Amino acid sequence: MTEFLELAMKDAYKASGLKQRELGEFVYAAQSWARERRLITRRECGPQGCSPRYLVTSLTGEPKALYDDLYCQRGEAENRIKQAQVHTLRIKRLTVAAVLTRNTRRIRRYLASSWPSAVIFAQATRQLSGALPT
Repeated sequence: MTEFLELAMKDAYKASGLKQRELGEFVYAAQSWARERRLITRRECGPQGCSPRYLVTSLTGEPKALYDDLYCQRGEAENRIKQAQVHTLRIKRLTVAAVLTRNTRRIRRYLASSWPSAVIFAQATRQLSGALPT
């Protein structure tokens, strides 16, 4: 059934040149599942080909609202959380262009003036330096 829909969407994209998008739902039971479950399907066909997505859910509501307003927003929030992880910050810190100068009393770090996060980086470094034991 979904293969037929994908073929129709490919034809519609070729004819119009506009990305095609369909949301729907059906009930499905994999062999390992004890019961049937609701699946929401999202299919898109565009310049990069067709892209199917399937969501297993127990929530009620319209497929479009659940997919766009709930699942996509949740995924976006998870992406933002991943961006704030210490590993990510460490990698960004290590890839910053800087010049270090050293004399007998201190080491100075000069960040590239065009780096958009220079102010935030400098503030974080100052706060971390103050937290180190002496």
